[in-house]
Amino acid sequence: MHRDAKVEAIEEAGSAAASHSAACEGLWLGLIRSGRKTVEGRLHNGLWTSVRPGDTLTLYDKCDAKSTVRCIVSEKLRATDFRALYELCGESLLPRLSAPELVGAGLEAAEYAASPWSVYLRFYPLALSVYHGVVGVRLQVLS
Repeated sequence: MHRDAKVEAIEEAGSAAASHSAACEGLWLGLIRSGRKTVEGRLHNGLWTSVRPGDTLTLYDKCDAKSTVRCIVSEKLRATDFRALYELCGESLLPRLSAPELVGAGLEAAEYAASPWSVYLRFYPLALSVYHGVVGVRLQVLS
């Protein structure tokens, strides 16, 4: 873990389970559906501050809202940034991708292999991840 990483597991027992929904890009949604990706990483703000273990999370494709995956959140992890979260979760957060998957996602193979966590910089500026911190939710797919 890099020197500035502070990762903590969040245990939130006793609160009533809630249901949430969030958009997800098609490639990542498919990886969650298949079980290759079991941790979803996001900025720790908005919806993601209220997601708790035991909650139901429905992820839907940003381009096709009919394509969904329902999951149970089994664990919530906090980290200082996406690099620290990747160091904690590894391929559960960002699995190895095939050449066609990389091309389809517009990712460079060498860059993804060297620092997979940097894919999050496409979605969130580094300053925001440092300001808010990040969260990883471990998911168990229901349907």
